[in-house]
Amino acid sequence: MESNVLATVLTSSVVAGVISSLVAYFQFHKNNKLVYITNERKAWRSDIRRIAEEIEAATGYEDIRKPLVELKVRINAYGKNTDDVKKDSHIWKVIERLQKQNDDFDEAKQLLILYLSTLLKMDWERSKEEIKGNTYKIVLYFVTLATEIVYCHIYLVELKISSNLMFIGSIIIMMLPIILPERSGINLDDAIEWVKGKENIFFHKFIKTMCICLLLFIGSILLECLFDSILMKWTEFWLPMVLLFVGFTIRYLYEYRKYLLDIYYIQNISMCRNTEKKCMHYENGIKDEKNI
Repeated sequence: MESNVLATVLTSSVVAGVISSLVAYFQFHKNNKLVYITNERKAWRSDIRRIAEEIEAATGYEDIRKPLVELKVRINAYGKNTDDVKKDSHIWKVIERLQKQNDDFDEAKQLLILYLSTLLKMDWERSKEEIKGNTYKIVLYFVTLATEIVYCHIYLVELKISSNLMFIGSIIIMMLPIILPERSGINLDDAIEWVKGKENIFFHKFIKTMCICLLLFIGSILLECLFDSILMKWTEFWLPMVLLFVGFTIRYLYEYRKYLLDIYYIQNISMCRNTEKKCMHYENGIKDEKNI
């Protein structure tokens, strides 16, 4: 009897140890990459500021050619043939306007500077959020690890359930807060929905995902209890359920901050466009009055 208890305790300790080691390994490598990327982005921001100053000082296309070439190799090349603002498509469009050498050189130049200023602000805010995001992730890893340890103790030590299949399935479900893929960004359709007042669209997606995972977890526990004829003890798992909910909440807060950052960026780009349109409309009105 004592040997069985010792074996179960050792099994749960091994599972917890493996999980914590994997988390520590991936976190270590991710932090190293983050330091490298942070330094590269700092140098990139300095280059963009210098290019913006050179663009401001330009008085014609010949003066602006060199800064534009430098700018092209420092923005997202995938945005040239798309309408995705997140891929700098709006910046590419202004560059093309300047290259056509039309009469709106000054307007296009000022719009480009506004876009670059917004891009710098966006990148700086993103850098700060990534640092905060690491804090969110560290807390999330600890909560997930605590969930696994508590679950292993209840499953293997207190209830002594023998089925390995349900055990592995439940472990995977409880790790979903850290293994679910992150959002790559936000598209213009979501931004339009936000402007219309449907800002809870992301929250609704989070609630759906969390409810599905909780139902899967509860379902696996109920099946396991039925399988081992211990249905009356299923309430022992309330603590892992609460910890799983906390894990999803932390994950939501982390993703939601990134979501807001994307929304604000797209809104600022839209405001820059509207400002330029108003200025052009005003200038055209003045020209029309002079011609009368």
